[in-house]
Amino acid sequence: MKTKTADVLSHEKLHFDISEVYARMLRKKITETKDWGGNPHNTMEKIFSEINNESNVLQNSYDKDTAHGTIPLKQSQCKTKIELMLAEYSAWKN
Repeated sequence: MKTKTADVLSHEKLHFDISEVYARMLRKKITETKDWGGNPHNTMEKIFSEINNESNVLQNSYDKDTAHGTIPLKQSQCKTKIELMLAEYSAWKN
C-alpha cells in the first residue's frame, strides 16, 4: 500500500510541476511582451489564456499517456520531460 501511495503522490507532484512550468512560461511571456496595445488588460488576458490552454493540453496528455500514473515507463518518461522543462524555464522561477 505504501508503494501505491508513493506512486500516486509522485504522479500528482508532476501535475504540480507542470503547473509550475506554465507559471514560468507566463512570467517569461509577460516579461518579453513589448507591445501591450491599446488595452493592456486584453493583452494580458490573451497571454494568460494561451498559456493556460497549453497547460491544460499537457495536463490532460500526461494523464492519458501515463493512464493516471499506472504505467511506470511512461510516468518516468514524463518526469524526465517535465524536469527538462523546469530547467529550461529556471530563469523565471520567481
